[in-house]
Amino acid sequence: MKVVGVFRSALIIVVLGQLAWVFAPWEQLYGDNIIAVSLVSHAEPFVPRRAVEFFTYVSFLGYLAACVGMFSYRAWARSLFLVMLAINAAWSVVAGLHVQSGYEAMFGYVLTVMDGLIVGLSFYSDVANRFSRS
Repeated sequence: MKVVGVFRSALIIVVLGQLAWVFAPWEQLYGDNIIAVSLVSHAEPFVPRRAVEFFTYVSFLGYLAACVGMFSYRAWARSLFLVMLAINAAWSVVAGLHVQSGYEAMFGYVLTVMDGLIVGLSFYSDVANRFSRS
């Protein structure tokens, strides 16, 4: 039962973390450096900047849908979660350079580790049995 609690806690943490990431007041967090950061972020992408912004929000919604589905142990959600992680990893190459502060990078690393924890628990623990029943 403890593994299930860790799994569900990890899902809640990544959803809250991703919501905080998307809706963070970056202008206040970066202060006077926001102009420099925004000029460099997504510099020289392989696709138009509008496509980068659009895909970012679409993939965010897909990621949230996968997390909500995994919270209720839907088999499709586990597959969607893996697909979203793979697509976002590939997309980061296409989207161009992204500048982050040390704190933002650390926050991102924690969320990435939590993603790995979720994948591992959903496939290789007692939690995996709950998905096969749905």
